Amino acid sequence: MRKTAALIMTAVILLLYAIPVNAFTIIYDGKVEEYPWAPIVLVVDGHTVETEEMPPVILNGRTMVPAREFFEQLGAEVTWDNKAKRVYIEYDEETIILTINSRTVYIGSNSASISPADPAPKIINDKTMIPVRFVAEEFGFEVEWVNETRTVRITSPEAEDVRLTNVAFAKEEDADTIFIALDEFVNPNIFRMQEPDRIVIDIYGTESIINDGSIKADGQAVESVRYSQHPDRFRVVADLKADADYEVFKLRNGVEISIIRTGEYDYDEEATAPEDEIVEIPDEEVTIPDTDGKVVVVVDAGHGGNDPGAIYPAGSKNPEAIEKELTLDIARKVRDNLEEAGIYVVMTRDSDVYPTLKERAELANSINADLFVSVHINAMDNKDEIDGAQVYYHKDSYFGKKLAKLVQKNILSYTKLSDKQIQDGSSFYVLKHTKMPAILAECGFITNEGDRNYLKTEKGRQALANAISDGVLEALGLS
Repeated sequence: MRKTAALIMTAVILLLYAIPVNAFTIIYDGKVEEYPWAPIVLVVDGHTVETEEMPPVILNGRTMVPAREFFEQLGAEVTWDNKAKRVYIEYDEETIILTINSRTVYIGSNSASISPADPAPKIINDKTMIPVRFVAEEFGFEVEWVNETRTVRITSPEAEDVRLTNVAFAKEEDADTIFIALDEFVNPNIFRMQEPDRIVIDIYGTESIINDGSIKADGQAVESVRYSQHPDRFRVVADLKADADYEVFKLRNGVEISIIRTGEYDYDEEATAPEDEIVEIPDEEVTIPDTDGKVVVVVDAGHGGNDPGAIYPAGSKNPEAIEKELTLDIARKVRDNLEEAGIYVVMTRDSDVYPTLKERAELANSINADLFVSVHINAMDNKDEIDGAQVYYHKDSYFGKKLAKLVQKNILSYTKLSDKQIQDGSSFYVLKHTKMPAILAECGFITNEGDRNYLKTEKGRQALANAISDGVLEALGLS
């Protein structure tokens, strides 16, 4: 009798799991499969987290979640780099870098491997899906699977609350800016809502010392700003009077949200974070050097050998300044800074030789580098009044543009060079043909007397190297 009852119970359980519940089709790795299993519930610190655009799925017995939609709700910053086919997740000053279909993961400046029990990150139904347990545990969260309710229970690491001391608004020429003053940076959770149209900024783990309040903004896109303390978070709401995009800037003493008007609202449904871009992932192997698990950065000194680059005066047999010499010295200093910070650096040249542009890009691709940084000096014939620094990036590389912004910001802060702003350099060979995020830094104009005299000094070249290397470290979350 007991045996019969046990068999019946087993049959019932198997039948329950065999019945398609909210069945849908999943497409990944060129395969199309029916996913029949019951939904998975995600609970973080007692609160259910919804992923509306793509539900979590079980793959090879492990829970996969949409990277951006899930981890941004935990307060992480998630970026997708189309060119490098990587997702960057930054939480609590630590960055994890995952590559689609690769088990190699970078955590800070070190590498780790996803265990064979966990699936590698995948594009599933056009969404970047990653193993939730692996990533959450690396960030210090506790992860528990409750089989009875098909629930992933996640508990955040204990941390002392950060003091929140002020909320301010500024109407600037090209954007409206909200500044939230904190004792230290805390990743905000930002999303958009309607009725009324607004941008909502939630900051968890803070202790506010200010009263609830509001600011009559009357900005280009922001009508007003409201803020209040909730039991589990501090909330700032920007009420909008026009459609707008926003950008978040990490500051040592808080967070800054720049809101840029783009037009009138025309929403059919509630807006959320931007969708991941769909990419085709080639099935190929790369040769990776013995880097001891470090982040790999290729530093490229422009020109060299029989290609001097820009010289001043142009055509002179005894020039006052030669680009290839200046770029090599700056590149070496960048290398020294990065190696001191624990980065594995590969130089495209370390002497007066000329690797072709193709050879430089192929070197970076062959070793599966994480970043490519090219150093150049600008020139403008017959226009010696033109000066300043500008950093180029590829338009399809989100992280490349982020790196360009950080390096440009540092150059302006560390040196005497003026601002020519970051530029789209998608047509440049080394930006177009490298597979990883890449920048090309034009460190002033050799044809401008002020820039040239600055570049000729050891102090000036060291300051430029510091600006570039610190930008790299900041982009990687290591500064």
